[in-house]
Parts: sequence; structure tokens; C-alpha cells
Amino acid sequence: MEYDAVVCNPPYKEVGTGLTNENDVKLISRHEIKGTLEDFIKSASKSLKDKGSLYMVNKPERIIDIFEICRKYKLEPKELQIVYSKINSNPTLILIKATKNARKYLKIKKPLYIYNEDGSYTNQILEIYGKKGE
Repeated sequence: MEYDAVVCNPPYKEVGTGLTNENDVKLISRHEIKGTLEDFIKSASKSLKDKGSLYMVNKPERIIDIFEICRKYKLEPKELQIVYSKINSNPTLILIKATKNARKYLKIKKPLYIYNEDGSYTNQILEIYGKKGE
């Protein structure tokens, strides 16, 4: 069966990198213990229809790996959005859309900021949650 879209939040860390957790569930969810980034992208490519899209959240330090592996499996990165906790913080996440058998063209979207300086959600986040103006 082929799908129009696949959404995934694969483990962010390669085995042997970052802090490890004693809790097996957290260890597996954060590190490539049971499946690698390539496993997730390859599986997504096999599951997608032509012109179907993969939507992925990951860490900024994995961006080059993600783009290389996507292209290996005919998934062209089409949109990139960088997520920041606050305006003056370092990026915490990346949101990527890659489309199967698409032409080369990457749109870099405006940054997404989660929190205002006072700790409240930004209007961007409230809009995503459907709570803007409440």
C-alpha cells in the first residue's frame, strides 16, 4: 500500500553520541538502537506514492545526514523550518518536508519560535494550536 504522506519523529542521536538514559524506552526513543535514520527514511520512501511527502522532525545537527539519505531514496527536501525555544536561543529542532521524485528546490520557511521572553507561547504557536485570539 502507498500513502500520500508519512510523518515521523525518529530517534535523534546516533548510537554512541549524546547522553544515554538507563531507561530502555527513553534510550530507544532517543538513540538509533532499533532503527537508524536511514531505516526510517528508506521505509518512508517505500511507503509513499509518487509525489507523496515525508514530514520529519529532528535535531539541527542531523540536517546534512537527513538531506543525503533522503536523496539516496529519491526524497527531495522541499521545505525546511528551524525551530527555536526563544528568539535569542540556539535552534532546538528542524521540521523537514521531502517529496518523492520531486525536482530540486528547497524553500526555507520563517523560523518558528515557541516561547516569548516571558515564557508564554508565541502567536505562531497559538495559531498552530488554534488558540490565537482566545
